[in-house]
Amino acid sequence: MQIIPLRATTDEFLFFFLPYYITQITVFSWLNYQSRSAILSGIYGLVLAFPLAATVIQVMLNPFSTGFKVTPKGTKSDRFSFNWKLALPLIILFVFTALSLWKIICICAVAEMHDSLEMTKKMRGLNLGWIWSAYNLISIGVALLILLDVPKADLHEWFNLRRSIKLNLTTATTTQTYWGTTTRISQTGADISLTQKIEVLNPNEIIPANILILEENLALSGLVNGVEINEDNYTVQVQFKDITLEQERQLISMLFCRPGQWKRKNTPGELASLWLLVKVLLRPKILFERNPKITTIKVRQS
Repeated sequence: MQIIPLRATTDEFLFFFLPYYITQITVFSWLNYQSRSAILSGIYGLVLAFPLAATVIQVMLNPFSTGFKVTPKGTKSDRFSFNWKLALPLIILFVFTALSLWKIICICAVAEMHDSLEMTKKMRGLNLGWIWSAYNLISIGVALLILLDVPKADLHEWFNLRRSIKLNLTTATTTQTYWGTTTRISQTGADISLTQKIEVLNPNEIIPANILILEENLALSGLVNGVEINEDNYTVQVQFKDITLEQERQLISMLFCRPGQWKRKNTPGELASLWLLVKVLLRPKILFERNPKITTIKVRQS
């Protein structure tokens, strides 16, 4: 129908839009106590736009339908998965936006070859159209990429909690006692950095381990998964085994329930958020992060 939704020159558009946009990106995070970013919130809103619209329409047509269902979270996965249900409307929108951008570019190219006053009037607003469409394409592209769920190496969360450890390793011939500090720990295991040299263990031998967390007076049993030797640093990886209910409660209390342990996490600034979007586009995880690694949550040590 040859309808141009925004009839303005570039100067007119920037005069009205630029102050508003600068104000938004500089004040948005401050108004939300550094808990949200304007750029990242825009991507998040784009992902949820169609599901929320569909939900609103469904509730209006049938307000007493089935209730809200919680989707499963925290599941372990060894492969990438893509949320096609959320992505399908965005893919359709991406295709139409790409076609629109291509049409605008073609029209602008024809207009450059026919430089006339009448054509200039018809082109008013189209020069902004390709910029707007390009921005929308980038936003939709990032939204599609974040719908790609990366593999999760472990179901449980790991913490960089430092605790003094007494470690007893029982081999076929002897039992050795070592002292060390946890470098990371979860409900299922721990990595322990030892303060003394450890004998090289047979990788084919199952090594039982008894762990005493001194600060908590918590005794746990497990098996040695491996030993890392880095110069003079020896790290033993232990997987907990046969934990009683009382031990599990004490372990969960140590990991999750210590007063003041959680560090406040502020959202990235707008420039940092923009850099994150660029990294998502230039370095998709499906291409550059095929092997997931266990990441630790930083907490206060006291």
